Amino acid sequence: MATIPVSVEENFGAGEDGGKGPFVRVIVADSQAIFRAGLRKIFALEDDIRVVGQAETLAQTQSAMGKFSADVLIFEAALTPNPVEAVG
Repeated sequence: MATIPVSVEENFGAGEDGGKGPFVRVIVADSQAIFRAGLRKIFALEDDIRVVGQAETLAQTQSAMGKFSADVLIFEAALTPNPVEAVG
């Protein structure tokens, strides 16, 4: 399985308030690159949603949660035996 770095969307941080504007900040965590890319494309069509981070593994997910202030985490439950404890 290829690893990807935790990343930040290029347009995150735009605006007067340093990126904490009137939009929902999302982290997408899934082992399938095509799923992550699809969600990013869908969310890019919305003015009030920003993908601020993405992750392929549980470790990357936990790192992204520590680095980025997100309102929503879209998390593939199969990344860990106990998803609630992993991201809680």
